[in-house]
Amino acid sequence: EPAVLETRANLLARQADLPAAVAALRTALTLDPMASTIHSNLGARLLQLGDTKAAEQAWREAVRLRPEAATARLNLANLLANNGNFNEARTHFQAAIRSAPAFADAYLAYAVALAAHNDNTQAELYLLEALKHAPNAFEAHLRLGQLLHARGETARAEKHLRQAAASPDKRISEAATRLLNSGFR
Repeated sequence: EPAVLETRANLLARQADLPAAVAALRTALTLDPMASTIHSNLGARLLQLGDTKAAEQAWREAVRLRPEAATARLNLANLLANNGNFNEARTHFQAAIRSAPAFADAYLAYAVALAAHNDNTQAELYLLEALKHAPNAFEAHLRLGQLLHARGETARAEKHLRQAAASPDKRISEAATRLLNSGFR
């Protein structure tokens, strides 16, 4: 059963046996090559192994099978953006958002990619949209605080950085605290 193999692959991945997880997913796909979730899961495991080409192929197949699958679109968009193919990534970010209009992670990831391409105006809009759907998205608060601080809007920046400083993620809270301590005294 493909579903059993996919479950097994997830357990193997949690045990850090990624090669065995990939093998189980590939076996599952021989039984059900039209299972987009298995292709998507395979893409994630291949990326963890550092095989970006194979991860891209798996996510492309997942998107081909289910174009409305927002998570597969987002994973593919992030990979493409990180590999320097922002124009195609933009298409997949936008498709992910159209498919799942309340998907805060898609807005956040698209904002990060836009900021990396110096489109801070659009990045701000997508960060605000992410926060509309997930008010406690600490990374979105951090990124928006950083963007506003760089633009000199310290009052608005401080509000978002204080939210980010409350994050349980040490990386986010420390980054926000550092910026608050350096520019708001």
